[in-house]
Amino acid sequence: NLQLLDREFPQGEIAEIESSAPMYEIRGHQIGYRARANSWDAWTPEQMETYFREMALFGSNCIENIPFQDEDYSPHMKLPREEMNLLYGEICDKYDLDYWIWSPAEFPLDQENKRQELLDRHEKFFKECVRLDGVFFPGGDPGDNPPELVMPFLKDVAEILHKYHPEAGIWLSMQGFDREAVEWCFEYLRKEEPDWFTGVVCGPSSPPIPLTRALLPKRYKLRHYPDITHTVRCQYPTQWWDPAFNFTLGREPWNPQPVYYRLVHNWLAPYTNGFLTYSDGINDDVNKFVWSLAGWNPNTPVREMLIEYSRFFFGPDLAEEGADAILALERNWEGNLSENGSVDATLEEWKAMTEDHP
Repeated sequence: NLQLLDREFPQGEIAEIESSAPMYEIRGHQIGYRARANSWDAWTPEQMETYFREMALFGSNCIENIPFQDEDYSPHMKLPREEMNLLYGEICDKYDLDYWIWSPAEFPLDQENKRQELLDRHEKFFKECVRLDGVFFPGGDPGDNPPELVMPFLKDVAEILHKYHPEAGIWLSMQGFDREAVEWCFEYLRKEEPDWFTGVVCGPSSPPIPLTRALLPKRYKLRHYPDITHTVRCQYPTQWWDPAFNFTLGREPWNPQPVYYRLVHNWLAPYTNGFLTYSDGINDDVNKFVWSLAGWNPNTPVREMLIEYSRFFFGPDLAEEGADAILALERNWEGNLSENGSVDATLEEWKAMTEDHP
């Protein structure tokens, strides 16, 4: 039988296929190959390629890596970080996915020696990478440089980048900037109109997305950088979460919240050109696929998204049952745990699916 995301053809014959185009041009996820990740730092190249391909099947068109920052050693890595950084580009090129990197400066940019070392490090990577489409420099988290130093540095990065990847973009977030720094950035973009600059990224501790779009010159793009991996002390904390969950599960548990995150996406997406999410592992996979599908068509009902997800990962026999079980998990987190009668029923539902489909 031939199975697609939302239908099955028992005879293997396709009579008619509907086609559509994505609503938003940027639809991707940050998959930083580093020790801080909770899963993929232990993956083989084959596992990584499968993950990229499956995200593409659900509408993603870009991947963001963290090639330099966070140099803690991970004993789980199957490949040295430098090799995997380049392999990301090869996989993205194979499936025609845009390859982005997230690259901060964690030192004062007026320290000329360190500044030049970082530029040299970028050039080595740019030269070796078979494909690169975007460089995202976070203004903060981490980093604490004023925009008067950041913009000249990014201009130098752009000059090097375009030697090897002429169409790649330079992006900046104003995370942690105070009002004076934010106003300086917008004034600089209005007056200088730099051709080497592509757009602004809005992440945690950034100015509000609607305000950013209103102040940003129209020629520049705006990207959402939503944190979909954390539940507390984060950009979009879980609402009405019982402290019992908070104290036992912590900040980074398995956190399927499809209804909540489809709402967040659709609330802010109209101001943007799309999104690349922040993720630290597979705990937020349901959220990733919901964001990808919403970026393609924000009007797709959440349950329909989850039916596609369950059909693909659990099999056609569990398409609807799996979707409803995921929705039930999200409802488990709503409000006072002692008064939430759905928790035990949700557990029994998942047990039954496991027993019936081992």
